[in-house]
Amino acid sequence: MRFRVMLAGIVLAAVALPAWAHHSHGNYVDTFSDIQGVVKEVHLVVPHSWVYIEVKDAAGGEPVIWALEATGRAGLERIGVTREYVKPGDTI
Repeated sequence: MRFRVMLAGIVLAAVALPAWAHHSHGNYVDTFSDIQGVVKEVHLVVPHSWVYIEVKDAAGGEPVIWALEATGRAGLERIGVTREYVKPGDTI
């Protein structure tokens, strides 16, 4: 009986730790914006992929680099986004 209780405690702790360690999403902008620019960098990595795009300022000012965060590489590959899909130099 004691072993089962201890095992249950270990399993519960193992399941709870990843949920406790993950960050909140309060610092993200959740509005949609249409942008057009040139891809500067693509990082398809775990846990989050990043695409950096140089976007011309609407007011005619200096170009601005936008950093776009996405799910990890495996998640993107499942929906068809691979290293060949978007590359530095592409206009999107």
